[in-house]
Parts: sequence; structure tokens; C-alpha cells
Amino acid sequence: MDTGKLSQRLRETIAWCGRLDVKSPRDLRTLAVELYPFCNRYHMVEAVATLRARALGKTLDDHSLSDDELKGGRVLAFEPDLCLHEQWEEDESKGFLDRYCTPPVDTWLIYLDDAPGTLLSWVPAAYVEPVQHAININTSSCIRWFDATR
Repeated sequence: MDTGKLSQRLRETIAWCGRLDVKSPRDLRTLAVELYPFCNRYHMVEAVATLRARALGKTLDDHSLSDDELKGGRVLAFEPDLCLHEQWEEDESKGFLDRYCTPPVDTWLIYLDDAPGTLLSWVPAAYVEPVQHAININTSSCIRWFDATR
């Protein structure tokens, strides 16, 4: 994994979400990307990141992120192929995750095309606790904190 790329995407995502007036998780679904269920996930996430970077209109300085810079948020790992689509996670996460456990598109960081593929996304501080509740009830282990071991 390219940690420099992940760090850059994380800075851009935090800056992007910080510009939005987030009153609900729906407010984190503003980037218009054609999301086809059978297209390449890596390319979808790359398209989101490109749109976000263009919309920001600047390159953020390159440095490592500290916990303070995460602004209380955390990085979530989602393995879509493991999801059982039980839909409890949407309620537990207060709508941050959708019925398929997918985080809002504006928070997507990078897609690790390993086996199984893993989508990394940023969870703003306001949603860390509800997402933790979703992780706790998730029976398929398709969602976890990125810093947690498997």
C-alpha cells in the first residue's frame, strides 16, 4: 500500500468534508460518480478521489498526519465481498453506512485490490461511536477500524 497516497487522500477527504455543512450522513454523499455495481471498484474510488481533488482546487502539503489532524475521526476498512447485507449496520451507524455497509462516497480514500478487496474511508468524529456500534453488531466482519488487526 502506498502510504503517501493514503496520507494525501486522507488530508483531502478531511478538508473536503470540513467544507460541507454536515447535518446528516446524506450530506457526505455529494460527489456525483457513476457507481455501477459490476464495474471495477478500484477505478470507482480513484474517480471519487480525482473529483474531490479537482473540486478542492489545490494540493495540500505533504506531511504525515497526526491524531490531532484526524480531527477525532478514524479510518474504516470495509470488505464488500464479505458483506451479508443484513442492513442492521445502517441503523446502528445512524445512517453513516448504507444498507450494504458502504460508507458515504465523499469519505472514500483508497481501494486496496487485495483478496478480499478493501475500501478505506474516513469516519468523521461525530460518527465514530455510531460506526463502532455497527462494527459491534456486524456478523460478517466486513467492517473494522483500519488500525485494528484482523
